[in-house]
Amino acid sequence: MAKVIVWGTLFRAPETTTLKNGRLCVTAIVESKESNDGNRTRFWHIAAFAETVQSALTQLSRGDSIIVQGTVKAGIHERNGEIALSFGVIAERVLNVPQRFTETIATAQLSGQSEALL
Repeated sequence: MAKVIVWGTLFRAPETTTLKNGRLCVTAIVESKESNDGNRTRFWHIAAFAETVQSALTQLSRGDSIIVQGTVKAGIHERNGEIALSFGVIAERVLNVPQRFTETIATAQLSGQSEALL
């Protein structure tokens, strides 16, 4: 399994879903630029199963900057008759969140719950 760090902005607000096995999963899509001139965009599908990572993601909104670390998942599928690649991350850590959450993070650090938030 390969690890990856993805940074970009949230394409839409994270969503919470319940899987068939009853487990909760928070999903998000991160939009990142692939080149220095910003003319190519990659969309990363993010899935979070750890409660602390889920909590961090659900506080975010569309357009918020984010950096996520986790296990990369890649797949091949057909789209409009053409072969396309899709990329995803099983999120293990949220490495940053917008400035407006710094107080929440500081509180989590004091209570010893920060390992997955930072």
